[in-house]
Amino acid sequence: MINESNIDMKSNSISPSLTSKLEQIKQYMSKGRVTAFVGAGFSLNAEMPSHVQMKTWAQLRDDFLTKLYGNDEEAKSKDQNDVVQLASLIDAEFKRNELDEILEAALPDKLIRPGVLHRKLVKLPWRDILTTNYETLLERAAEEEVQKYQLVTNKETLLYQPSPRIIKLHGSFPNIRPYIMTREDYRRYPLEHPEMVNTARQAFLESLMCLIGFSGDDPNFQSWLGWLRDVIGKDRICPTYLVTYKQGYHDAEKSLMSKLGIDIINLAEIPELKNFKQAYNFFLDYMKDSRSRRDWSGRVSAFDYHINKGEEKKGIETLVEEMSHIRKTYPGWIVLPTKYYDQFRDASEKVLFLGRVFNHLSDEWHLKLRLLYELDWRMSISCTPKDIEWYVPKINEAIEHIDVPDEEDRKMINELRLSLLQIYRLKHNKENFDEVCKLLIADNVNVPIGYVKYQQILFAQVTLNYKSIQQCLSDWPTDYGDYLDCIHKASVLQMMGNPRDAFDILDKCRLMLSKTWVHQGNDAYNSSCLVYVLELMRYSPINVGKINIPEHLKQGYTLADQNVYCCKNTYERHPEHGKKVVHNFKLGSYSNTWSMGPGGFVIDYLYSQRWFALKEKVGMTFYVVDEKFHQYCIERMFSYDWRFAWDKLLAVANGIFVKEILNRRCLSLISKEEANEYFDEYIGYLDIYEEIINTHQKGVVRYNLVRMLGRLCAVVTEDRVMRYVKILIKFDVRTVSEILCFIYDFLPAEKISLLMPTVLEKFDVKTPYDSGIPLPSNRNNLYFPVDSSLLAKVCDGFSSKELKRQSEAYTLCLFLWKDKALGSEDKKHFENAIRKWRAATESTDIHYSYNLLEANDEELPRLKAWVLKAVDDFCGEDYVYNGSSDILSLCSSNLEKVCIYDGRLTDEQVQKVFCKIVDIIHQNLSAFSGENENEMFFGGLRTFLDDIMSCVSDFVCKHCQDFVSNECLDMFCSDLQVILDNGYRCLPMLVCFTSSKDTLSMSDDMNEKLKKCLFSKEPSMREQTVSAILFAWKLGYDIRDILNHMFSVLKVIIDVRMVHSLMLIESLMLKGFDSDLDFCSKVSNLLTQIYDNINEFELDTDEKIEVCYHANFVAGIASIMYKDVQFQVTLDFPYFNYEESGFNDVYLGYERGIEEAMELKEK
Repeated sequence: MINESNIDMKSNSISPSLTSKLEQIKQYMSKGRVTAFVGAGFSLNAEMPSHVQMKTWAQLRDDFLTKLYGNDEEAKSKDQNDVVQLASLIDAEFKRNELDEILEAALPDKLIRPGVLHRKLVKLPWRDILTTNYETLLERAAEEEVQKYQLVTNKETLLYQPSPRIIKLHGSFPNIRPYIMTREDYRRYPLEHPEMVNTARQAFLESLMCLIGFSGDDPNFQSWLGWLRDVIGKDRICPTYLVTYKQGYHDAEKSLMSKLGIDIINLAEIPELKNFKQAYNFFLDYMKDSRSRRDWSGRVSAFDYHINKGEEKKGIETLVEEMSHIRKTYPGWIVLPTKYYDQFRDASEKVLFLGRVFNHLSDEWHLKLRLLYELDWRMSISCTPKDIEWYVPKINEAIEHIDVPDEEDRKMINELRLSLLQIYRLKHNKENFDEVCKLLIADNVNVPIGYVKYQQILFAQVTLNYKSIQQCLSDWPTDYGDYLDCIHKASVLQMMGNPRDAFDILDKCRLMLSKTWVHQGNDAYNSSCLVYVLELMRYSPINVGKINIPEHLKQGYTLADQNVYCCKNTYERHPEHGKKVVHNFKLGSYSNTWSMGPGGFVIDYLYSQRWFALKEKVGMTFYVVDEKFHQYCIERMFSYDWRFAWDKLLAVANGIFVKEILNRRCLSLISKEEANEYFDEYIGYLDIYEEIINTHQKGVVRYNLVRMLGRLCAVVTEDRVMRYVKILIKFDVRTVSEILCFIYDFLPAEKISLLMPTVLEKFDVKTPYDSGIPLPSNRNNLYFPVDSSLLAKVCDGFSSKELKRQSEAYTLCLFLWKDKALGSEDKKHFENAIRKWRAATESTDIHYSYNLLEANDEELPRLKAWVLKAVDDFCGEDYVYNGSSDILSLCSSNLEKVCIYDGRLTDEQVQKVFCKIVDIIHQNLSAFSGENENEMFFGGLRTFLDDIMSCVSDFVCKHCQDFVSNECLDMFCSDLQVILDNGYRCLPMLVCFTSSKDTLSMSDDMNEKLKKCLFSKEPSMREQTVSAILFAWKLGYDIRDILNHMFSVLKVIIDVRMVHSLMLIESLMLKGFDSDLDFCSKVSNLLTQIYDNINEFELDTDEKIEVCYHANFVAGIASIMYKDVQFQVTLDFPYFNYEESGFNDVYLGYERGIEEAMELKEK
C-alpha cells in the first residue's frame, strides 16, 4: 500500500500546473485568505463501527424510493426523479418529520466520530469553513483539536461570531431545522436565509475558495453554484478550486467548471494516489506548512519580569530579547486587534513597578535604552498610558548618557523622543514639548516630520491656537507612501473645514491600498490602514453613504471592534478597591480590609485612556464616535487627570457634553489656583469670538468654552467672574440665559447690582411667552440706578399690543418695584402704565398685578367680576380623571387663578372652593394613588397632580380655621391620609386638622409623624415636612419637642437629610423664632459638627456642597441675629471661608445669610 504522507511534495510526478495551483493556495493561506467549502463526500472519511454506514447520495436516493414504493421494484426502476425531487415527494406525502428521520438515519451522527482527515482539516488556518453537511463531524473535530472555530448555525450567531467560523449553511443535527433538502427548500433558501447566502458570496469574492468533498451529483453543489453564479457575476478577484479525485475527467466537464469560475485540482493526476482518502490526505499535508499571523503572540512571559536580586543585568537582557522578538515579528497592524490586548497586560500591570530595576543596572546605558525602547513600543502598540512616575526621568537620563549614538541608538532615541512629545503634550508641558520638537526636527532624516506636525497640531487644538494649526498644515507635506501620515493629515484638514482636500487624500490612499491588497494579499499594515482610511471617509461630509468597510477587513481592529472592547472592559470589569468593612462570621465582629484591586492601572483610567489614544492614533480624535462612552470616559478621567479630561471635553463642539459632564464633582478636583490659571489662558478667546474665522474653532468657543468657563466661575476669583459676565453678554440670548441662571450665585449682591443695568439694557427678560434672560432670585439685596431708558422700556411694554412685551414689562416692573433707587415719580409712572394696561387688555399677568398694585375704585367692579368668574370656572367643571391628563391640566390652571385672588374671596366663595377641592380629590383618589405608574410619570399625570396639591395646600392652609366646622372636613382628612403616602403635599394641611383645637399642641400622632418625615428618604417628603412644621409654629403650636428630636438625630446622621433640617432652622430664625440659649447652643453645636466633620460624612460632592451652603447660610444669619444677645456662655457659629468652601456660591451662602438677617433687623 502506498503511504500518501510519504509522497515527495517536490516529486516529478506532480505536474507544474498542479504544483502552481497548490502553491497559490498555500500563499493565500499564509495570509489568512482561504475559505474551505466542505461537501457531503468529505463525511465519508469519518470513523465508525463496522455495522454503521454513512450513505452516499445514490444510497440516499434508494432509501427515498423504498419509502415511496416499498418493495415495488418495477415502480422504483421507472421513477427517474433525482434525490431532491424524491425528498420533495416524501415531504408532500409523509410530512417533514418523516423526511428528517430518513436523513438522520442515513447519516447516523451519534454513531460516528471525526476521522483523521477531519482533524487535519480543522488544524489548517482557514478564514472560515462553510459546509452544507448536517452532521457535526467538523465542529467535534475542532473541539478535539482545541482549534478556536466559532460555530454558526443561524443568522443570529452569524452576526456576532468572529472568524474563523464553522458555518452550517443547511442546518445541523439534531435540532437546527429544517434540513435543506427539498426543491422548495432550495428555491426559497436565498429569500429565507439571505445572511447565509451573502456570507458565502463575500467568501467567494474576497478569499480563495477550496471546494472539498463535492461531486457532480451533489444537489448542494449544483444549487450553490447556481446561486453564486447569479449573485457574483464577473466581480470575482480570487480563484475557486474544486479539490477532487476523478479518473478520466472529460474536457467538457472542465469547460463547464471554467465557465462557472471554478478551476479543478484533480489529484488523480498524481499516479501515487489511488483513492479519495489518499488524495485528501495528501492535499491537507501539503497545506499544513502554511503559517498565518494567528500564530503570532505578543505575550511576554510573566516569569521574565521576576528578576532575581544580583542578576538584574541578565534578567533585563532576557526580557529585552523576548520583547525584541515579539516586536520584530509583529504583523504590522496600525492598531492592535482586540484579541491581543490581554497579551499586553504587562504593559499596564508590570511596567509601573519596573523603575526600581534601573537603579541596579549601574552604567549599562545601552541596555537601559534598549529596555525603554521595547517597553515604549509595547505601551504604544497597545495604547497603554505612559503616565508613569519613573518613566520620563529614566528616558531623559538614558538619552543623556549615550554620548556617541550609532544608527541603531539614534533610531531608538528618536522613537523615545516621539513618545516624550506625546507625554509632554498631554501634560500641557509647553516648554519641554517645544524643546523635544526642535531636537526631532533637527534630525529630519530619521524622524517622521508628519507625526511631529500632528502632535503640534493636537497641542495647538486644545489651546485653541488655530493659527498655529494652519501654519503646521502648510509645513506638512503629503506623503502618499505613508498611509498613516495621510490619515492624520486628512483628519486635521477635515477638522479645519477643508473636507474636499481631506477626502481627496483619503480617496487616493484608498485606491492605492486597494490595488496593493489585490496584489499582495491581506498584509496587516495595508489592511489596517485601509480600514481607517475608510473609517475617516465615512465621517466626511463629502461622503453620502457610499463608503462601507468590507467584511473581509473586519478583523478586530475596526473602530467598532475597539469601541466594543473598551466599553465592555470599562463597564463590566470593576474590581473593588479601597476601604471595606467586612462583617465576620461571629456576631458583632467586624474587620476593615483594604483592596488595591489588580496590579497596575485602574480599569476606568486604563480603558478611557486607551480609547482616546486609539482614536488619536487612527485620526479619529476630532470625532465623538460613541457619545455615551465618550462622556463616560471624560467624566471618569476627571478623577485621575482633570487636564486631560478638560482637553477632551473642549475638543468637541457640543455644549450638551459640558452640561452633562462638567459637574460639581469634576470641578471639585480643580484647585482655585489651577482654575484661575486655566481661566486666564482661555478667556481671551471669548473676547474675540466674533473675529474667529475657522468654523470648528468658532463652534468649540460657542458651544463648549463659554459653558466650561461659566462653570469654572464657581471656583475662580470674583474679579474673573465679573470679567466673564461682561464678555458673556456678547453671546446669543439662549447661551446667556442658560449660564446667567447660575452665575448670579457666584457673585455678591453689590457685584450683581453693577451688572444689572447693562444686562437689562441688552436683553429681554424671560417670560412664559418668550425666551430671555433670568433675573436674580435675591432681588431684595440688589441696589442699582434705574435710568430713563429702562423706565421707558417698561412703560412701552405695558402699552404694547404684543402679549410677550406686556409680560416682559410686568416681570421687569415686579423686579424693579422695591428698588430703593426707584423714585416716587418713577413709581407713579409705573402705576399709571399698569392701570392703563389693565384697562386695555386681559393678559394673564393682569390678574397677578393686583397683588402688586391694589385696584382703585374704577377698577374694583371689574376685579370683582374676575374673582367671581375664577371661582365659577373652577367650581363649574367636572374634573374626574378619564385617562387623559388634559382635564387635570384644566383643573390646575383654574385653581391657580382662584389662588391669585385668594385674599379677595368672600367667606361663601372660600367654602364653595373648598367643597370643590374635596370633591376633586375624592373623585380622583385612584389617580392620586398611582395605580398606573407609567401614566403617573411618563404621561405627565404626576406633574399635574403635584401642581394641584401645591395650590390646594396653599389655599387650605390660608383658610384652615374657616373649615373647622365644614361637613366635608372628615372625608377630606381621610383622603389626605391616603394620598400622603404617595408623597403629595398634605402634611401642612393635616397639621391643622389633626391637632387639638383647644390647646397649643399638636396631636401625639402628628407630632411623631413630623419627627419621622423630617428624616424621610424622599426629598419631597422632607420638604413638605419643613413647611408643615413652620405652619404649626405659625398656628402657635409648640414645636420644641420636634426641634429637640431633630437636633438629637442630627448628632448621628451624616447624610444629605440634614439639608432640610438646616433649611428649617434658616426659616425659623428669619421668621423671628424665639431663640433661647438652648436653641442657639444646639445650632452652634450643629454648625461645629458640620464644620469639623464634613469630609467624614457619607455625601457625594453635590450633597456636600448643599450641606456646606446651608450651614454657611445659617451661620451668616446667626452672626447677625445673635450678635447683641447676651448668653451665659460664648457661642461660636463657624462657617466655611472662601478657601475652605471650594465654591464661590457656598462661601456666599454665609454673606447671603448676613444680608437676609440684616434686612430682617432693619424691618
